[in-house]
Amino acid sequence: RDLISKSLPDRAGMLQSELDQLNNEWTTVTTNIEQKQAKLEKSISLVREFRDQMDGLIKWMDEMEVFLHTPDPSLGDIPGIQAQFQESNGVQDDIKTLQTNIKNVNSIWKSSLFEADSNLRSQVELEVQDLNNRWEKVLALASAQNQRLAESLKKSRSIYDNVEAINIFLTEIKDNLANKDYSVENSNDLLVKTKKFKNLKAEVDAKEVDINEITEEANKMLTDAPSGSLQELARLVMRMTALWDDVH
Repeated sequence: RDLISKSLPDRAGMLQSELDQLNNEWTTVTTNIEQKQAKLEKSISLVREFRDQMDGLIKWMDEMEVFLHTPDPSLGDIPGIQAQFQESNGVQDDIKTLQTNIKNVNSIWKSSLFEADSNLRSQVELEVQDLNNRWEKVLALASAQNQRLAESLKKSRSIYDNVEAINIFLTEIKDNLANKDYSVENSNDLLVKTKKFKNLKAEVDAKEVDINEITEEANKMLTDAPSGSLQELARLVMRMTALWDDVH
């Protein structure tokens, strides 16, 4: 600019024009560089996000491989089933959270990495396909496990409730029989007491099919479970059998 100010008007005008052109070109170059740098930084950030989420998902699925192939607790083992069912519910919550990460990985792959070098693109494509395949398998295994455990817990609670209900019923019948006055004062008294005994017998006989089914189901649980693991159920079934023998 000092040179321009000292130059003749024609020379100064030419120099100013050249300077303006140079400044414009410099602005264009620096703008392009800034844009490319911003694009590069965004790409680096996306790649880092892609890798972090990929690694996190793979690590989580590796952990799930162990849990999802853990044998289910035996039917009747309510504390064991409850504990594993609670963990399974936690896995379902994790899946809902990580679903966003899966979508992000696929979105980054489709929007950015798909335009990468062909060798890198092929490698990443295989990684994403493998991730998606493993994810679908984990979803299927986790869902199946959760449903199994829910059903096992329902069946286990049902058998305990049924045995306890039968024991209460049989105990009431036994107490009723024990407190009966068996003396007969006249024919009418005989008819009344006979009718009551018949009614009690009818109640007991009506429960026989249910008791046999419950006993069969409970004994199967006891047989399939590790020896000595269902002591509470075994105690309830033994009491039910003894009460049945007493009143039948």
